[in-house]
Amino acid sequence: WFRTAPSDSLQGPALADVIVGDGKSKPSIIARKDSYGEGFSAALKDALVEKAATPGEPVLYDPEGAAFDGDVDKVIAQAPDSVVIIGFNDDGAKIVQEMIKKGVGPDKIDIYTADGMQSSKFGATVDPANPGVVSGIKGTAPAASPSGIDHPFGDVFAAKDVDPIFSAYYYDCAMLFALAAQSAASDAGSDIAKAVEGVVTGDEDCQTFADCKKFLEDGKTIAYKGASQNFDGWQGFEPGSGSYDVWSYDATGAIVTETQQIKVGG
Repeated sequence: WFRTAPSDSLQGPALADVIVGDGKSKPSIIARKDSYGEGFSAALKDALVEKAATPGEPVLYDPEGAAFDGDVDKVIAQAPDSVVIIGFNDDGAKIVQEMIKKGVGPDKIDIYTADGMQSSKFGATVDPANPGVVSGIKGTAPAASPSGIDHPFGDVFAAKDVDPIFSAYYYDCAMLFALAAQSAASDAGSDIAKAVEGVVTGDEDCQTFADCKKFLEDGKTIAYKGASQNFDGWQGFEPGSGSYDVWSYDATGAIVTETQQIKVGG
């Protein structure tokens, strides 16, 4: 398995930067009880502690559960100065709904999250009649257009009327495997897997399939420079660094992305 998007072990510290940077020192974490939620919450808690914050023990909830009042009660019992929700669109919306019912919605306490709850539809999922009820929720996400990246994909995709999150990463995923197949001169999965690292750690920089293919045909090694990142510091099967957007929901439930980005890793 390989990934082009940076791992949650990097996004945890990025989100911790945002939380502590906002002056929060006692956040409570509530997360999905699965590999995503447990892994992210552990990385986030460690990063918060390193920054001298005192997060409560993460509350893990069943994303398929029928009720979340008990989970939210555990969060409230920690008397936090902020709450971090690590979930996806539908289950995350249910947590926010329950928090609003109990008087600790985003208008009462600062709520943070990550890319799993970043969607143009999230506000309407929480309250179809008032999508702006999520106003103020703030989070991080792998940067849709990482700073310092100049790649043809960015201008082409910018003309599309869709949420851009992860699109550059999808593109790079297809490119890496196509180039690995070209490098290996094989369409066998095992051969492609062995060649992936080589197409980002070689000598000749290239961005397009045509340019990279030409170098390979000339017997040279390549360092693919992608739409999502330059893939410097590749660590075997995933990027060793990541750039993260800082975003929030506005009064209409729309996503607003700040100009600042947080870079984690070397």
